Amino acid sequence: MEALQHAGYFIVADREYPSLIKGGCTHFRIEIDTKPVHSIREFADIIVAFDRVGSKNALPHVRNGGLLIYGDEMHDAISGYNQTIQEKNLTTLFIPEYATPKKFGANELLSNMLMIGALWRALGLPVDGLMKAVEKRFASKPTLLALDIALIKHGYELQDATVSKSLDAFTLPETTNNLTEYKLLDGNEILALSAVHHGVRAYFAYPMSPSSTILSHLANWADKTGMHVEQVEDEISVSQMALGASFAGTRSLCATSGGGFDLMTETVSLAGMIETPLTVIVAQRPGPATGLPTWSGQEDLNLAIYSGHGEYAKAVIAVGDHAEAFQVMGEALNIAETYQIPVIVLTDKTLAETNATVNPTSLVGVEIERGITTETAELTSQSRYGLTESGLSPRWLPGTGPRYYANGDEHGPDGTLREDSLGVQEAHEKRLRKMKMLEDMTREPGLYGNPDAKITLVGFGSTKMEVIDFLSDKINYLHYTHIWPLKTKTIKELEKRGNTIIVVEHNMTGQFANLLRGAGVRIDETWLKSDGRRFYREEMQSKIEKCAHGFKRGWRKFFG
Repeated sequence: MEALQHAGYFIVADREYPSLIKGGCTHFRIEIDTKPVHSIREFADIIVAFDRVGSKNALPHVRNGGLLIYGDEMHDAISGYNQTIQEKNLTTLFIPEYATPKKFGANELLSNMLMIGALWRALGLPVDGLMKAVEKRFASKPTLLALDIALIKHGYELQDATVSKSLDAFTLPETTNNLTEYKLLDGNEILALSAVHHGVRAYFAYPMSPSSTILSHLANWADKTGMHVEQVEDEISVSQMALGASFAGTRSLCATSGGGFDLMTETVSLAGMIETPLTVIVAQRPGPATGLPTWSGQEDLNLAIYSGHGEYAKAVIAVGDHAEAFQVMGEALNIAETYQIPVIVLTDKTLAETNATVNPTSLVGVEIERGITTETAELTSQSRYGLTESGLSPRWLPGTGPRYYANGDEHGPDGTLREDSLGVQEAHEKRLRKMKMLEDMTREPGLYGNPDAKITLVGFGSTKMEVIDFLSDKINYLHYTHIWPLKTKTIKELEKRGNTIIVVEHNMTGQFANLLRGAGVRIDETWLKSDGRRFYREEMQSKIEKCAHGFKRGWRKFFG
């Protein structure tokens, strides 16, 4: 991927893999373009198949007229695929992936370099750029590097005798893009970078896909950043330790997925009661129970909004693409500390594990805001939970203010237990006054594309990546990052203007659409997909084209 980027091509790439400890078949998809690209096709131009199972699974997903590069394991069974190959009019290229490395004194696992060389030739790219990328990656391992280079060259030259048709149709278009300063990053890596940039100094997590790589990134950087990073024994302890660090005055963060967040919800309620910041990343995957741990979904929206028992102020924010993830993570941390509330940051497997060509200058952070503390404001009251008009009272950081009780029981202004009618009512109202402030500061969703378009797609999270490439004069996109409290001014203006409103999301019940309906918004249609896969370019483009040619209200379509 780095070599493609240095050659001037924009890419977006993701992995599809089963939830198995060992075995199964992994697919890695790379979309290549001369201009920025965000979505991925289901039907590939070129498939590189390493084994028989992979080939069998991959063949239905290669387009008519595409290229199949395959190795030894499939060669013996290729006759069984001849009908499919002929029906799809595929060009085939055989690479002896197991036998060849042994000739070079290399392990057969290095056959991937052989295949990469063959692929590079098929793309019509000079091999020098690929060599430079490999040399950079394996410079510290000269013996391995020499074998890699030899196998790449051999794969690059080998195909002339083993290709069934001309490869000219698969040559990439020329590009003059200079992308050497760009970075290949996935969503989790950007969230981790944002945490460092925005002052997080304590991170806690229990490994749970697809959030796990946030932990590994931050752990790898801990010596340089000085961040305390800890893998904890379970999600209850994770949230408790994050809350404790926050109580002590440290900007903290934790992450999990839906099942882990279930265990955290009692702590979320505690954060609401003791008015202590708590920021939690929830990387969504399909459920319930264990569900599909290595696949993607948006089924935890209701969980995030309605998590925890009792009534208290909270915010729910979702990240939609790589650049947005950097900024929104900073906003979430600021909101948690400014309003002394829990904030849930929603991402999903699609964004978490999708690599993209990212311009570092697009990763714009926000100024760190830590709210009112005893370090930043004069104490106007000798009460930590003073009954202020705004609902906010200064956080008394340990060692900077008088002692007080951070009491999970209902309490009065000083934190001591209180159960009298008046006291309970006052405390409850005080905490919930923050919601009015949150509502005032929460920004409206962003409108992308032609503002005068008459068909508006609406979504949150990685849906943005799946639709943004297909906007037109007739269709625009309304993207929500701040989901709770919910802003509806913009969407209701579009509704009054007569726009057709279509909500796109990855669940079966239309959770976000129902949230909007509950706020009085007319939803004309929902596009729902709940099979763990992203909306591929073909299906999204097909739906959008049909809408542009005429939309009829009153019908509902499920993908998957």
